[in-house]
Amino acid sequence: MNKHTLSMTKKQKKVIVFLSLVIILLCFMLSSRLFFRLDMTANKSFTLSEVTRKTISEIEDILRITYYVSDRLAAVHPLPDQITGLIMEYSALSHGRLQFSRIDPVKANVLQDINHIGIYPQSIRVIENNEIVTLDVYTGIVIEYFDRIEVIPLAFSYSSLEYDLTTRIMALVQGTNRELGVIVGESSKQWHIDYAFLDSELRRHGFKIRLLIPGEEIPDNIPGLFILGGADEFDEWTLYTIDRYIQCGGNILFAQNSFFVDIYEIMNVWPINDLGLFAMLASYGAVILPALVMDVSNINLTLQHGMDSNNIITLPYPLWIRIMEENINESIFLTRNLYGLNLFWASPLELYAPHGINTEILFTTTEHAWLQTYNYQIDPFRQETNPQSRSRIILGAALTGIFPSFFNDMQKPIREGSPHTLADMPLQPQSSRIIVIGDSNFAGSLSQLEDGEFTNMAFLLRAADWLVNNEHTALLYRSGPGRLDRITDSTRRNNAMLFSNILNVFIIPFFILMTGFIITRKRKKSTQEKVKGQ
Repeated sequence: MNKHTLSMTKKQKKVIVFLSLVIILLCFMLSSRLFFRLDMTANKSFTLSEVTRKTISEIEDILRITYYVSDRLAAVHPLPDQITGLIMEYSALSHGRLQFSRIDPVKANVLQDINHIGIYPQSIRVIENNEIVTLDVYTGIVIEYFDRIEVIPLAFSYSSLEYDLTTRIMALVQGTNRELGVIVGESSKQWHIDYAFLDSELRRHGFKIRLLIPGEEIPDNIPGLFILGGADEFDEWTLYTIDRYIQCGGNILFAQNSFFVDIYEIMNVWPINDLGLFAMLASYGAVILPALVMDVSNINLTLQHGMDSNNIITLPYPLWIRIMEENINESIFLTRNLYGLNLFWASPLELYAPHGINTEILFTTTEHAWLQTYNYQIDPFRQETNPQSRSRIILGAALTGIFPSFFNDMQKPIREGSPHTLADMPLQPQSSRIIVIGDSNFAGSLSQLEDGEFTNMAFLLRAADWLVNNEHTALLYRSGPGRLDRITDSTRRNNAMLFSNILNVFIIPFFILMTGFIITRKRKKSTQEKVKGQ
């Protein structure tokens, strides 16, 4: 009987092992359909947002996402698997409407096809067999819906991947227009040269850029517009086209300085002669003051001192302002969760909104900032560091509502010798959105200094989304890690450092010692009781 029972037990074990293997196999087979991730991060960086979930729920037909990635890249870098995991989560939420495939373009022999739609190989350096080698790899995404297509030419940033995927899916599913107009107001600057980095970032994230010439009538179907400089060059004709665009419901970011800085001529500076743009902005509610802003929160400037090329020094430059997270408005989509900005020779703003216009301060200096209002000096070796008056200064603002026309009760401008006439103002003005930043340099090549490629570009991408009425997608773009020097107030910083030292040096070791002492006492007591019981 005992032998028979033992024999049955072995059979049962075999059956249990077999069934366990079957269950594990079925789990692997179903893993692509029952995909989930556990997100333990503080800000839920790996959890799909409500905007993404809503966008996926609006897919009515089959949407195809193809990830073209080289197997050689996947073998040396974790990013392809991270991207695959995120897209699989999209697919799992779509209930079969989003179909995903991952293809090595070399093995599939589709290089000519993907090159035609803008996906090209990227060179990366990796270590193989203890040697540094250069690999040409692909990592691009194609999204297809009906006969429409969107392409992410280079998928190499996980932090912005949800933004890139969702905005493109939204554009396909909803048929929205993510076209952004651009007017470069300074004739000495060119979009593809002086703003090349901004141009590449906007295009990389799915915006279609339309360059406009100052004075050209702005099409009503362009949902958003960047105007960079131009106060000393825009005539009445140009101002009228801008004002009419706003009256028709157009949305604009104005990036303007009240001073021009020539960094190539011993850093000369002179006031901009406003031909009417600043006056027009003031009529909308945003006044750009003729002053230079300086702040204790600033960027260090590295430069050659004297004639010796080896004499390189680094010193604080108060005119290059570092806006910290604590001085950014967290209450609106446009600036929520931004980690900062860098501004260069910025001008202060004051807000005097007309009736019916809502204003929001986007960001300010610290409370220890000051102004240059005369004897303007931008030489880094001649900066005032102990001003008599310090205060918090507005540097960026957003205004929304139906703006009064700057050309009310004025005749339509006429260009002598021009056969063209300007279109009339609309009979019923529409609500618009306006962003005013007291600096045009922050959008140019200087933005790549320090961490501006993350902070400044994150803000400009959000601004573009906000202007084209996709403000909810703005939060999808994560601008990277926060700054380590985010606390600028010396008292607060010292208190934080003191608390950190006390916590790590005394409190945590004390609790560890107490825990060990308590556990040791309990074990000793338990051992003594067992001895007494015997």
